[in-house]
Amino acid sequence: MTENKFWKIILITFSWLLIAATSNAQDISINEFMASNATTIADEDGDFEDWIELYNYGDHDINLAGWGL
Repeated sequence: MTENKFWKIILITFSWLLIAATSNAQDISINEFMASNATTIADEDGDFEDWIELYNYGDHDINLAGWGL
């Protein structure tokens, strides 16, 4: 395999991976959040935790492993 062909294959592969990663990210948005929750909304244990809700606008499940805030 020539060096030029090798780099074309690498570029195409990287492009597909980038497209797949960004298309999933565009389907997720922050829908609601609660910061400094001292007395407003308690969780199932009665604790007042800060929280965030994400909404998936897409038609497929999205794996959030490796994501962070």
